[in-house]
Amino acid sequence: PATKYLNFDGAGSGLEITIQNTIVNGITITSANDAPERDPKSFVLSGSNDGESFVEIASGSIPVSRGRGKLKTMRFPNGKSFTNYRIVFPELVGEGNIPMQIAEFELLPKLEGSPIDDLIKEATKLLGQIDEVTQKVRYIVSRAHLVPLGEDRRAGMVFDSETMSYSMAWTNDQSLKASGMPFAGAHGAAAVVKESYNLFRTNMLPGWAKTKEMIKKDPRRQPYKSFPRMGTLPKDWAHFKGHYVHDGKAIFNYSVGEGSVLDMPGIVKQKGLTALTRTVQIENPTSSVMLLAENDDSQIEKTDQTFTVSLEGRACNFSLVDFSKGVKLFVWENLLLCEVPNGNSHFKVAMWAGDPAYQPAVQSASGKAEDLSKLTGGGPLQWGDRITVESELSDDQTNAYVVDKIGVPFNNPFEPKMRIGAFDFFKDGKTAAVCTWDGDVWIVSNIDEQLNKVSWKRFATGLHEPLGLKIVNEKIYTVGDNQITRFHDFNGDGEADFLENFNNDWENTEGFHAFCFDLHTDPEGNFYFAMGCPVRAGGRGFERMGKQHGSVIKVSPDGKDMSIYASGFRAPNGIGVGPNGEVTTGDNEGSFVPTAPLHWVKPGSFNGVVDAYHGTKKLKSSPILGYEIEYKDWKKYKANEREGFEHDPSEAPKPLVWMSKKRG
Repeated sequence: PATKYLNFDGAGSGLEITIQNTIVNGITITSANDAPERDPKSFVLSGSNDGESFVEIASGSIPVSRGRGKLKTMRFPNGKSFTNYRIVFPELVGEGNIPMQIAEFELLPKLEGSPIDDLIKEATKLLGQIDEVTQKVRYIVSRAHLVPLGEDRRAGMVFDSETMSYSMAWTNDQSLKASGMPFAGAHGAAAVVKESYNLFRTNMLPGWAKTKEMIKKDPRRQPYKSFPRMGTLPKDWAHFKGHYVHDGKAIFNYSVGEGSVLDMPGIVKQKGLTALTRTVQIENPTSSVMLLAENDDSQIEKTDQTFTVSLEGRACNFSLVDFSKGVKLFVWENLLLCEVPNGNSHFKVAMWAGDPAYQPAVQSASGKAEDLSKLTGGGPLQWGDRITVESELSDDQTNAYVVDKIGVPFNNPFEPKMRIGAFDFFKDGKTAAVCTWDGDVWIVSNIDEQLNKVSWKRFATGLHEPLGLKIVNEKIYTVGDNQITRFHDFNGDGEADFLENFNNDWENTEGFHAFCFDLHTDPEGNFYFAMGCPVRAGGRGFERMGKQHGSVIKVSPDGKDMSIYASGFRAPNGIGVGPNGEVTTGDNEGSFVPTAPLHWVKPGSFNGVVDAYHGTKKLKSSPILGYEIEYKDWKKYKANEREGFEHDPSEAPKPLVWMSKKRG
């Protein structure tokens, strides 16, 4: 038929099927269910070997389908084989002269052996398929820094600030999709996906180690075996410090053991040949090993000065095009590694697809390894002049509370969506810093009594969903999914030169709903932000959980220590810290949260979402204003700790807004 379903005249109609001589002892029917009354209610199956004389094989009723695309299976005894089968549907669910409709119909051949043997055989096959899927670890880079390369920005390298490695790279942007929440609004989708045409991968292994064997001894926990390990490497192993920006370049800075590394991705193009480059500058008192790529099942090939790694049937070539003494590439098991001696080392690696014989041309085009230290003091302006916007003072002269409108440069040359995540003011009270969900930080000037010269200047970009911003001692801090960032403008030109990783100690995942909200400080200078749970699309429970999901998180003034202040939240979408350190937060209605509450948050408190409880053995629930929390009866705690539950009754109402005396 020309439709997506099988359409019939009505009750009593059906179809004939001709197949090889087969014993059939079952049928399946998939409902179309555009209208439930059009579904068949009963069936009669007959068989023939000449196409004329049919004998009845089976008949019976068909279970009612409750929706479209529902599969119903009917089994029956039959020991005779036929070449022609006729299925007739004598009755429909509805009454009257109405047409019949189904989506699919299938004849089921007789299963060989006894029913229990057949069941065991199919179950064993299914379990094998499940085991194969669960053994394969999904390739997810949760703290990915995607660096576009080339004037057309079609090439790219992805730096992983958890492992200090380039987890993937490409010169062909085919299959690159930015379909997640910030970009396309898709619930449940990963933010960015690159499924194919990658030059290489590193399997999310540590990018550096003291020895080659330690590359495969990742110490991070892996509670979900079909997902990658969680969190950052131990700080004495390797730790991300941040990245510099200089004239369109990104220079990553991190530690390896006691050493310090500058690491810059790049690209060269010459006469139709494209190669990616990686320039590394390291000072380290001990020798180390750097991971470049993991190979597929085949062996890594070596031709002269070039190593060839395969990925999904495609070859990527690696070669040292400039290097200091003692630096060399080598193969260990299925890994391509780089040996780096102790002391100061400086080298450049080139990577390209195609023929390894291009190595001399690639080496010539790549040139010498750049002195990366010269790119860390501040570069030229990248984001142009200030953008002046129209703003509007309220003309309301009667009410005590009025609203002035500050313009937003929606039609700016960079074309991001200007969705404000957070803002804060500098000491002068007339200049503010603003972050956007898409990953920008802007400086807004001349917010004065007239609002006639308000202007915006792009300060930084490339952040991971920054939804919190705080200014401390005239320094801008933001919190995004991957880290708290402290910004440095070394040359005073109004653009950030170094985006410092102030803290990234929490476990990050691919969960689209696990935002980090707000950034505040208490009187002692501690930072606070809230981290949501990785809610499944549609709110049906949660995806894999990290240790800090669903928590209010506290970070010390120097950024060195992070702790969970309180837990048991779903999506705490906005927090406040009062003048005496009082912490409040909202939450989002859904799993374990019957309505959108306001919480008075106390240290160590549990706030209702069982999956996000991160406390000690003693469960302590906290009241929600206007709603009394009922105890959550966990089996885990029921047997031996029920008597230990405590409950703090709600205190007298407190103010939820604190106004500055200067602005009051």
